[in-house]
Amino acid sequence: AIWSTAASGEFGPDLVSLCSTTKKDDLLSLSTSLSECLSELKRGYAHNEYVPMQIGRRGRTGEMVVFDLRTTGLGPRFIDVAPWLGDPGKIDSSDLADHYLQEYSTAGGASVSKEVLMSETRMLWQARVISGLNRSFERVLTANDPGPETGSGGEKTRDHLLQAALGVAHGHDF
Repeated sequence: AIWSTAASGEFGPDLVSLCSTTKKDDLLSLSTSLSECLSELKRGYAHNEYVPMQIGRRGRTGEMVVFDLRTTGLGPRFIDVAPWLGDPGKIDSSDLADHYLQEYSTAGGASVSKEVLMSETRMLWQARVISGLNRSFERVLTANDPGPETGSGGEKTRDHLLQAALGVAHGHDF
């Protein structure tokens, strides 16, 4: 329903050209591959909202602390770092990956190669992009709530999500 609504022009004319059958098939193929791969990822402790506004430092010691622990639990072991390491559009993440793996090991995590870290975070990032696109469209369809993506150029955000999801589908490496 979401795809056909976008293809019909209801979300604006820019999405019509993005919503071809071929592109839909690519996204469905990627979603299926991701579903299979993600279910096989090793689990670990995850904050699930590991964003700058949830992180701080103690004034005296400089120790990093994480706030808002109500969403913590078991999940894919690298889900918290996936937005930074998995996005191919971000700055070169090699140094961040090295630092993360060093901290991961120091905290007692099993030895993991940088290639495994980058592969897993890429899959998690891809799933996040597709999920974000779905939430954006669902909000419009089911709640009649345009959400933050619409109005005042907000359609560009939804277009960007769709373009990102399509780019993920065309560039996936499973």
